Amino acid sequence: MLKVDFPSVIHSHEVIGEIAFGAYSQPTTQSWKWEKDRYEVCRHRSCALENGREGIAVFNDSKYGWSAKENQISLTLLRAPVMPDRDADRGVQQFAYACRPYVGTFQSEEIPKQAVDFDRQAHIPQEILAKEQKLAEKYGICILEPYQQSESCHVMTEAVKLTEDGSGKAVIRLYEATGIPQKIWIRFPYEVGGLTETNMLEEKEGKLQSTNGDYVLEFGSFEIKTLVVERRTCHAG
Repeated sequence: MLKVDFPSVIHSHEVIGEIAFGAYSQPTTQSWKWEKDRYEVCRHRSCALENGREGIAVFNDSKYGWSAKENQISLTLLRAPVMPDRDADRGVQQFAYACRPYVGTFQSEEIPKQAVDFDRQAHIPQEILAKEQKLAEKYGICILEPYQQSESCHVMTEAVKLTEDGSGKAVIRLYEATGIPQKIWIRFPYEVGGLTETNMLEEKEGKLQSTNGDYVLEFGSFEIKTLVVERRTCHAG
């Protein structure tokens, strides 16, 4: 097994790791047998140690085995098991990881969003990234902003697709990523006919009211919301 370690001066009793549609904390101590048995756990793009004032986060683009002990985060890079595949992890391997110190908290520094940005930079060609801002201005589907300007936005976009009913409407799936409820604005760089909240099966639950074309959404901890963007109907004069 090949692992990379990130020792630090940050001592914490818990480590925060990303999972699908959220994050969870796990002890960094090994006081109990069940803590020792969890020497490695599955997480996604990021893992962070913090002491309430500052911290370190580790990002990666394709590895899922993490461990942490007291002031150190470790990421498993290669395992090379013999079962069920004797040739697993052999040959040339390409992956990216990075360590990012920060002042603040997991929420205030938007660590989940930074992890997504790192993942995108590792997989999207540089010529496209160089044009990212112009592409976002021309083709971006929505803008998420905190309701209170003093806050950071920890609601994230997970998916954008067309509705399953074949109507051609757009579906936006959002989720709160840190476990702290938040109220946000969702704004559109174009005119829309309306915004409808649905369940995960895209069954209507209620149409949202707008304020000058913008919408307010309230998220609970790790809540997932599915929104359908109604196309603006044009009437002939």
